[in-house]
Amino acid sequence: MQKKTINSNLILAILATGLMSFSGVVVETATNITFPTLMKEFSVSTSTVQWMTTGYLLVASIMMPLSAYLKHRFTSKKLFLTAALLFIIGLVVDATAPIFPLLILGRASKGSALVLPYL
Repeated sequence: MQKKTINSNLILAILATGLMSFSGVVVETATNITFPTLMKEFSVSTSTVQWMTTGYLLVASIMMPLSAYLKHRFTSKKLFLTAALLFIIGLVVDATAPIFPLLILGRASKGSALVLPYL
């Protein structure tokens, strides 16, 4: 009987993809919970604060049709690293946003990173 070994790079890739997936779910859930606080902090209405989720999902839905092109043009490693970088940039922008439009920009950055790890 032949013994199969699992490549350590495969395990790391699976862990990294799982971590990105988990981060996306946590960030989306946490954002929806913080709507009342964000409304007070930035003095915006409910409909305005909802643009954070709308912008996130809009960018993610634009990225999905582009995924076939991106997968054909770039390697999976480059796409994953780009997604991780976009996600981190979005987190930093969101954490330091002094005005609400920057908060939406950070969310959009994280929305673009949503699809790339799964290509």
